[in-house]
Amino acid sequence: MKKIYQLHIEGKHPDRLLESIKHDIKKYMRRESKKALPAGFDFWDFDARIGHVESESQMVHPKEINARINEIVAASHTAFYIELLAKAVKRQAKPKIHPDESSDEEAHAHGLEPRALESHAEQHEGAKHISTSILSQSLEQGH
Repeated sequence: MKKIYQLHIEGKHPDRLLESIKHDIKKYMRRESKKALPAGFDFWDFDARIGHVESESQMVHPKEINARINEIVAASHTAFYIELLAKAVKRQAKPKIHPDESSDEEAHAHGLEPRALESHAEQHEGAKHISTSILSQSLEQGH
């Protein structure tokens, strides 16, 4: 889809027109995603370009389309260009993690150094032990 959308049409409220344009784009993407995939491919992806004119359009991620449209509207442009091209994509496998690297990866995911993760886990174990002892004391007292 290569299209120039007008943002000001006489007789139409600009906000309703903007919502209609966004809906039209989403509808196109849904329709393209429902098409049969070629053999060996997993899903449809989109190459998206958007700008207030075709010559100044830039590549964007499909999830950023609405934000870019809002930026164009905020800049008071009267129209914008959008290009959406569907492409079949094969999903790539995630890299395998070796057992000795898993603690480093887990620490990185939590934003901690590997040794800090171990002390972090020890602190939680200590807190669990304290809360268990407090609970057993309150049960003994009949609370």
